[in-house]
Amino acid sequence: MKEEIKNWKELSSEDRQVIIIKLTYEFDFGFKLSYHMPLGHESDYSYYDENTNIFSFNYDLIKDDDTLNALYVLFVEIRKFMQLKNIDSSSLVQRSLNYEFLYDGTVYTRIDGALIEVNLEGERKYLKQLYICAPNTYDYNKFAYDKILSYIGEDETLKAELDQIYDYWKPTWEFFKEEDMERVYLEVFETIDNLAKAKA
Repeated sequence: MKEEIKNWKELSSEDRQVIIIKLTYEFDFGFKLSYHMPLGHESDYSYYDENTNIFSFNYDLIKDDDTLNALYVLFVEIRKFMQLKNIDSSSLVQRSLNYEFLYDGTVYTRIDGALIEVNLEGERKYLKQLYICAPNTYDYNKFAYDKILSYIGEDETLKAELDQIYDYWKPTWEFFKEEDMERVYLEVFETIDNLAKAKA
């Protein structure tokens, strides 16, 4: 598998599709893999239906991508499924699934089923760090990076390509460090909850 991934650029679309199938089933999650996206999810990268136990992956969105970004997307979506099913997931990541951060400080959460929008205050760079470092987001990006790195090894060209993909999502830790993440986000979650309750 490592050699196939290292030769990703040279592979046909059909061969890449086979690799994606192999990689997906390497995790042995027990779901059925489908490339057919359900109605309403045509523009999503993936969708998991608990009723049918089908994990739909939108291959059409990446089939022409000969870069490692295609595999990066795959591993991000697999990790999102793992988070959803609480597989190898921390309590902080689980709680963060209740909040959808945007880069400008906008956050969406739910109270009694109703979607509530709140707006956090702060310096723009700080709000972007909250977005990039949101525990679930940080977790699935780091997972995707580490998984691909385990396949490409010390190949300098591919490592440079992977680093470029990860560059946007790699935290600068300018406002808080990784070891402070839990403390910071528990405080942020409490702020969001209070703002949302005031709007509900």
